[in-house]
Amino acid sequence: MCCMHGKIELPPPPPVPEILQDLLFKGDDKSKNFKENIRAYTSMFGFTSMGGKVDTSINKGRGPPIFRLLGQNFHRIGSLLPSDDSRPKYQQLYIVDTKNEIANRITAFSEKRTAPTAKSKILREDIVEDIKTMLDQCNNPYVKILRTARERFGDSLESMNVKVRLISKRKTDPNTYNMPTCSEVAALLVGDFDETFKARDIVVETKSKKLMRISELHPAYLPLQYPTVFPYGEDGYHIDLHLKRTTTMSENPRFRVSMKEFFAYKIMQRGNQFNVLHYTGKLYQQFLVDAFTMMEAERIGFLKLNQKTLRADSYSNVSAFASTGNKDSSMCGARIVLPSTFVGGPRYMREKYMDAMAVCSHFGYPDLFITFTCNPKWPEITRYLSKHNLQSEDRPDILRGSKLPTTDDIDKVISAEIPDQSSNPVLYDIVKDLMVHGPCGIENPSSPCMAKGKCTKQFLKAYCTDTHINKDGYPVYRRRDDGRSMEKSGIEIDNRFIIPYNPHLLLKYQAHINVEWCNQSRAIKYLFKYINKGNDRLTAKLIRESSNEEPESSENPSEKKVDEIKRFLDCRYISPCEAVWRILRFELHYSSTSIQRLSIHLEGEHGLTYDSEDDLDEVLAKEGNQTSQFLEYMKMCSQNSDAKKLTFIEFPKFFTWNKKSARFYLRILVNKIPGATSYKDLRTVDGITYAANKEACYALGLLDDDKQYIEAINEASEWGTGFYLRQVFAYLLVSESLSELKHVWLETWHLLADGILHMQHAILQRPGHEMSDDQLKNQTLLEIEKHLRSNGSTLENFTTMPFPTNSNIPSMVNRLINDELCYDVHANATENQRLVSSLTSEQRIVYNNIVNAVVTNSGGVFFVNGFGGTGKTFLWKALSTYIRSMGEIVLNVASSGMAALLLDGGRTAHSRFSIPIQVNEISSCNFTTNSELAQLLLKAKLIIWDEAPMLHKHCFEAVDRSLKSVLRAAKSPNYNRPFGGKAIVFGGDFRQVLPVIPKGNREQIVQASLTSFVLWRSCKVLSLTKNMRLTVDSDPAETESIKEFSEWILKLGDGKLSEPNDGEAVIDIPDDMLLMDSLDPIMSITNATYLSLKEHLEDESYFRDRAILCPTNDVVDEVNNHIMDLLPGEVQIYYSQDKFCESEKSNARDGDVTVEFLNSIKCAGVPNHVPKLKKGVPVMLLRNIDQKCGLVNGTRLQVTQLGTHIIEAKVITGNNVGNKVYLPRMMLTPTMLDCLSSFKGDNFRFPHALE
Repeated sequence: MCCMHGKIELPPPPPVPEILQDLLFKGDDKSKNFKENIRAYTSMFGFTSMGGKVDTSINKGRGPPIFRLLGQNFHRIGSLLPSDDSRPKYQQLYIVDTKNEIANRITAFSEKRTAPTAKSKILREDIVEDIKTMLDQCNNPYVKILRTARERFGDSLESMNVKVRLISKRKTDPNTYNMPTCSEVAALLVGDFDETFKARDIVVETKSKKLMRISELHPAYLPLQYPTVFPYGEDGYHIDLHLKRTTTMSENPRFRVSMKEFFAYKIMQRGNQFNVLHYTGKLYQQFLVDAFTMMEAERIGFLKLNQKTLRADSYSNVSAFASTGNKDSSMCGARIVLPSTFVGGPRYMREKYMDAMAVCSHFGYPDLFITFTCNPKWPEITRYLSKHNLQSEDRPDILRGSKLPTTDDIDKVISAEIPDQSSNPVLYDIVKDLMVHGPCGIENPSSPCMAKGKCTKQFLKAYCTDTHINKDGYPVYRRRDDGRSMEKSGIEIDNRFIIPYNPHLLLKYQAHINVEWCNQSRAIKYLFKYINKGNDRLTAKLIRESSNEEPESSENPSEKKVDEIKRFLDCRYISPCEAVWRILRFELHYSSTSIQRLSIHLEGEHGLTYDSEDDLDEVLAKEGNQTSQFLEYMKMCSQNSDAKKLTFIEFPKFFTWNKKSARFYLRILVNKIPGATSYKDLRTVDGITYAANKEACYALGLLDDDKQYIEAINEASEWGTGFYLRQVFAYLLVSESLSELKHVWLETWHLLADGILHMQHAILQRPGHEMSDDQLKNQTLLEIEKHLRSNGSTLENFTTMPFPTNSNIPSMVNRLINDELCYDVHANATENQRLVSSLTSEQRIVYNNIVNAVVTNSGGVFFVNGFGGTGKTFLWKALSTYIRSMGEIVLNVASSGMAALLLDGGRTAHSRFSIPIQVNEISSCNFTTNSELAQLLLKAKLIIWDEAPMLHKHCFEAVDRSLKSVLRAAKSPNYNRPFGGKAIVFGGDFRQVLPVIPKGNREQIVQASLTSFVLWRSCKVLSLTKNMRLTVDSDPAETESIKEFSEWILKLGDGKLSEPNDGEAVIDIPDDMLLMDSLDPIMSITNATYLSLKEHLEDESYFRDRAILCPTNDVVDEVNNHIMDLLPGEVQIYYSQDKFCESEKSNARDGDVTVEFLNSIKCAGVPNHVPKLKKGVPVMLLRNIDQKCGLVNGTRLQVTQLGTHIIEAKVITGNNVGNKVYLPRMMLTPTMLDCLSSFKGDNFRFPHALE
């Protein structure tokens, strides 16, 4: 780190001048003023100016002063004499008006300061005089050459055209002597000259308005900028510094000392040498930043100088170019920009980010994000600082430097609370000193974290009784209002100011160690982008309103070339801590896991890199240029039987290679196809070899393309009639799966029209009736319109689709109202009499309360509370038939699709009221006050809402808000009452499923439930307690068994088992409900549930009456895979097609989230990426597809046919048992995905999953 084990040996620093010692160490007012303003005094005597911009905004708070540089840094020197219209500055002050040099220097520097200057910032003349004297006494060669020019030529400098040449080459050995004489470092030149100079020599003109940039490799680069640190004019870095000869030197051909090695050596403290840099405070910070920018400039300089020579292209392009007979490689290929090998550059950081995401894909997300900040109060540091009278900010070189499945586990590792002082006083003191934020806010508005009156770190935090995970996937730590407090900076603080910490780490290291939980994909992506974002940087966009300039020449004139190097340099910030970290070669990124970056390419298009002067035949013949990672993989698969079992992704776990480039469709294929021995193998699917990789991807079902839907309709036409095909087309329209709707219609209309002519023959009683194509199309559209209208949609919603022109569909004022008024009044009256006569006394009380509210138009909100079997559904039917027998409208809705199927005319609440999928406290339903839905709600006499406790209170708030708007627009006098004065009946059982709050605790779930709805206090609760299932005539023993089970379930739901308890308890489950002594639980529960499975494959009631409830989706997959293995037949695999939601693409950089990562996400309500099916397996719908036909979320089906792009199944539950259904892939946008990630994904999958 410091001298490469003795390979670097530089001359020792010269003795510190006595004047400088007094200014640094004497401790009087004069010394304090010098140290406080050391950067100003140094700049006053400097010969050069810095090109970067010093960012002072970081020092506006009360924290320690930090030197931070913005943009590209370089040193520039002006002419010997100032131009006629400007004052002398920098090196000109050594020549112009030297009799008043002290006053001139103070004046020149004071002009830079426009703001009022504090007393401590006032520059003293006696210090300026001391520095001038010191430089003269030290015989600084740069000072001496300028004073000599003044003495020799006086006022005739300009007339004699005197120049100063700063020489870059040294005659003496720079490794042993670094205090060159005046004649060695500079020379005076008079008049015109034609002497040939070294490339890095600097000639300072007599008078010029232009500034000359000094090369970072010039020995004078540092002494010209820092005359107080290098008072003797000692040389800085230059290329003539050599490594010390050692016994191992022959192994390393390099003999020069690098710039990084030079500065690492310079900033080290050695026992026998005094390093004045360490005592220069703020100037040391500037020096470190300057040193790092010099190193970086050298590296970037190499890239810029070689930009015209380094080329890159594919093997096939180079080969084709060479075959023309042209061997000029500079005419072929593309120039290389800032490459990924440039540490800290955008490509480098992006690769590190992708590496981190790859580790997560393989091992899962990390649990903890720990930031460790050195504690300046560590004993060894305080001893050193106090000994040398330094502050912590004076030495930036020494001062920086398991799964948690539940929130309870997080609390065991992470604390954000003040520890108990009496039981743990040591931890209490450490937290007080190191883990308190601020204090900030109103009590301390000048805190460094404050901006625009607010804390940029979002302190103080809110009190929180339990740790939980918020909707974005970030933890909200427990910060209880427990009365504990402490005083910090005269301000009393409590748990809301505490930074999360781990007590064990804090006690062990006694440093600021922030520990955060991060085990969610949204949090983890932010984390990896944060640590791999590179330097702090500034971005600005300049807009030119008009310009007559010609655009830069380009292969594509519409695309302006971007100077990546300039953009990187101009927009980044550098601070001393980062500078010294890079100088000392500490790692920016470290991974304990080895990461192999895989690259793929199209056939013959693996990448080559070469010099523009290389002969193309030699480039093509060069060893290694004929092969690539991917070619070697296929070669190994053809030779090694073990390799044939591996996909390309798995291959690096067992084999190694060199890396090349990648192509998208090939990348998809190599992730799916194992053991490919050639490109042809990768393009072969089901025995068919496709010409292109894209076609092979499509054949595997990996690409979203309207072509698959056309083929799905073609496949379905071989099994089903036109009625089912039209249903499929309607499903695709409603799910928004089609890209080009009209194209798919034109390609398939002749299939969709199947049966239309026969239907017209029957209707018209004219068997010989013929129809033209236009008539067939129109009639087919009419049938599709009927399907759409039955599900609340219409062809009018799809602007690119044609609309039927004849009037076979009745013209109606409001189709929704028409649907609800089409019930037979007399049949409903008869049915109502039958139902009412069977009501129990409890049910009759409920019935009469609700009927009275409807008849009197008094409205009201009711909740019918009853466990399963108390007859709630029976009551809903009685109420519905009563309202419909009067020719009025009742709206039956339920929170789930399956519950809605049990209601006559039932719809899901979300569908009926257009409730947004993602609701919040200000949500409203998605309809206007003059819409058809609004008119339907206005005319409804009663709303029945079953299974209400399942939904979030925000859903009820949205409906209440929207109903009030509708009734207000209708000028109803009751509009301001709950739900606009409508009669509404909620039903359900709070013992069952409550609102699902991802990662939520008990308090959050209760807060989201219906009972927390603000109108709950206006709700009249009516209870049903009698189990109707026990009144049915049946075997007494069976009735008693049902009764015992029912009572046990009620006690469990009421929390009465294992009392007393606080809601969590261990309960005893009766033995007759358990599978005892099971070695393989999956096999045991499967055998017990699906006894004689193979003998009942054709019995739909067998699967309908059986189900296994699993705690997690992972267990579901295990059970399904086991049952799948038991079933006969071939497995059919259906890949999903996952992509970014178009509206979310602007929120992420292209490629940040790969297709593989999207495929790997498992989300509630979405089938897996690779579902496997067999003929005869039961599946469950995960979306509401066609509520009229009973195809809703939860409907169970049994697969009867498996096609490439479509699946045939029959319904085995609900009111439509035996009905046939055809299911294509559909677009599914996961509603819960935002809880797991910072983007939304569109998933083209079959809308069902194995049970």
